[in-house]
Amino acid sequence: MFRTAGCFAVQRSSLFIVDRTICVLPDYSTDAPGVVEAIYIGADEIRWTYEDDKPHVYPRKYFGDKRAYQTKVHPAPCYGHDIQQVTKLLTECNKRAPLCVPVTVNVLGMVEHRNTNGWAQQQWEYDDQKVTLKDGKTRARNWNGVIVLSGRNTEIHPAIANYVVPHEYAHILEDALGIIRHDEKGGDPGRSVLRDWGKARKIPAEAWDLYYGPSSHHRIPGEIFANDFRYYVMERETCWWPHSDTVPPLGKRGTLRAQRWWDKAIDELQSCYKEAKRAQAEPVDSLPS
Repeated sequence: MFRTAGCFAVQRSSLFIVDRTICVLPDYSTDAPGVVEAIYIGADEIRWTYEDDKPHVYPRKYFGDKRAYQTKVHPAPCYGHDIQQVTKLLTECNKRAPLCVPVTVNVLGMVEHRNTNGWAQQQWEYDDQKVTLKDGKTRARNWNGVIVLSGRNTEIHPAIANYVVPHEYAHILEDALGIIRHDEKGGDPGRSVLRDWGKARKIPAEAWDLYYGPSSHHRIPGEIFANDFRYYVMERETCWWPHSDTVPPLGKRGTLRAQRWWDKAIDELQSCYKEAKRAQAEPVDSLPS
């Protein structure tokens, strides 16, 4: 084990883990508040069923000790993202926009079966304690952010990680903001967050009803939101804007109205962090370093 830049890095067989404590969301608890980690999933973890055309792996969540939903993969080994670069990017996202739940990035050593760059998802611990919502319904108290980055059949340029890590992190951030704002409508914590952001970003009304698929992916509001975070907050790969039907950010800081929305959102996340640190009777003078 060795210490680097205020975090712990552990090499454990094929796992490279970085852990960092952030905070706990209001009204939520976790045994590992705000831990972020990057884990390599190699070909030796592929599982086969009786249908040999559908092999899969189980990404990890919550410091690598629990399985997330299975992900179908192409079984041939290939190139994965540089896990140290992914770890560095994840740490930067965490420092700029601290989340209050564990986030695990799974770096695949094979191609995800849909041939996408990756995916991100909130996953609830349904066997854990419950909390009562405003409408009287109950929901699991703990949740995890899970990110999967697909491998590629050819070498992966570092710019792809610069793009995809902040992008996928933003999908988890969307849900975290929704929970901070107590948005429980329809079981989607990030729904009102997207709508609120959409007003500042002037997202066309017809975009909210689009089918989520290969030909419409660049027009989906949630994908534009994720790239806004990558552009406005993380300032990564700002020379490229893939959403041809949406007004691109203008200049390095983008449009003023959208920038103000993001500044407010980041303030909310950072305030949550400081509030949680006060509750833990720990120093609150600085954000994660």
